[in-house]
Amino acid sequence: MKKITILLIVVFILRLCIEIKAEAQTITNTKTEWPYNPICRYNICENGIWRIRPTKLGIIWFDFHEMNEDKWYVNKNNINLCVKVRGSDEWQDTELNRVEPLVEVISEGSEELRLKCHYVFPNGAKIYMNVTMEKGSPYIKFRVGKEIGSKVIEGFQWHITFGQAEAVSRLSFNKNKYNIFAEKLQTPFSGGRLKVQHVEWYSNLKDQNFYFSGKETQQPDPNNPAWMTRVLGLKQHVYWKTKMRPQDMFAFEARDQPWQPGWEVPKATPWIEGLWFVRNSALFMRDSALVDGDELIYGITNVKDYLPQEYWGFVNLNMLNGT
Repeated sequence: MKKITILLIVVFILRLCIEIKAEAQTITNTKTEWPYNPICRYNICENGIWRIRPTKLGIIWFDFHEMNEDKWYVNKNNINLCVKVRGSDEWQDTELNRVEPLVEVISEGSEELRLKCHYVFPNGAKIYMNVTMEKGSPYIKFRVGKEIGSKVIEGFQWHITFGQAEAVSRLSFNKNKYNIFAEKLQTPFSGGRLKVQHVEWYSNLKDQNFYFSGKETQQPDPNNPAWMTRVLGLKQHVYWKTKMRPQDMFAFEARDQPWQPGWEVPKATPWIEGLWFVRNSALFMRDSALVDGDELIYGITNVKDYLPQEYWGFVNLNMLNGT
């Protein structure tokens, strides 16, 4: 009788082990690919990590998907474009001049999504911006060029603007030759609401990778607008792919007051507001500012911090090959 009891216990344990193993295999086998294909609906496009939203205000907003929470954090970053044409010293900005893009979906497949945004500025400049999102990639590629019928463009700027949304406190670039800490900048800054504040300019950069981040918080800053979420601590990366020429410039802006007149001063003060990548015409080559095919790649390097571990193997970093 005792032997039979022992045998039954052994059989029970073996069956239990087999069932646990089978269940584990089932769970593992369900994670065979990245669960989100790139998709675009009503000009709102996403790939499971980023969602981009072109707007009537001329801004393209970036929303970030925190997969561990299954929550979209809105307005974590945005991109604007600026142009200057022959015969004018005025810079026109897609945001300030309310240049709404005409969005054209070029291709939409299971692996990649491509858009083309067409901009017509009041000063007669006409440009396009191609946008590429890949399946499972934390990077988005932007490429610009001049449209037929545009006035001569003598200046062009990319603006990556994160404002208070990620409270960027550190910026490093040119292979860590420059390490900027917002808290070490001398304040108060000049200027104020509706004005540019602290700006630093750089030229002849040999390496065009820029890394920047803020300090993660558990709760939103109560001094920020109600829609602005907590700081996630995204480790952001911009790669300005086309070589910097002697006449080109890079700048960052820092602020200790919000741009918007009605906003309170946030607790994280000062902060780095955004990055400017500036193309200028060369002397005697007045139509050379906008490099056809000029490319900017934006993303984050710590995407795995926001994903369940079973999806780590499906993250696609191919967009940055060759950097």
